[in-house]
Amino acid sequence: GCAIVASEDGNTTLCWGNTAYTGRGTSGEKPAEEPGELITIIGQPFTTPLVTLSCSGNHTCGLDAEGQAYCWGRGYYGQLGYGSTTDTTIAYEVKASVALPNPPFVSLDLKGNRSCGLTAEGERHCWGDLAEFGLGDTDTPYVYATLIPESDVQDVAGSCHLSSEGSVSCMGYNWAGSLGQGVV
Repeated sequence: GCAIVASEDGNTTLCWGNTAYTGRGTSGEKPAEEPGELITIIGQPFTTPLVTLSCSGNHTCGLDAEGQAYCWGRGYYGQLGYGSTTDTTIAYEVKASVALPNPPFVSLDLKGNRSCGLTAEGERHCWGDLAEFGLGDTDTPYVYATLIPESDVQDVAGSCHLSSEGSVSCMGYNWAGSLGQGVV
């Protein structure tokens, strides 16, 4: 797991647990019982203060104050968004397949093997296994943030979005009735 610790000097992201996915830059079989600092690609402490975190079972992403997303952990479906399907124990900046607005994201949502970011304009950009959105299949990972064709998204939760008119739309596999259609 990871948490943001606020102090007078700014926010620090601390992580613990399975060291292969925590962003602590180490990979080992023994879980880290004590929280440790998130690190960068060059092994230095990650100094970009994150203001929010979103976690899935095996990867984590965070946003800085400017809306830039950073991800770390398991990457086998491209869910880290840095251009590779390789797992990483360090935080990488998410890259996009198209130009993103400034700020890039106002919120993040992670589910299973994919990650999504919502822009202030209501666009959802996702990366990883996007088969639930009708894009590719599990053999075709999206390793960069990709625009999901929707309109007027106000909020994102799992595979659902809330429009400005108040309607909720869900998409995906409907595993265990997760789409709310009354069928499994």
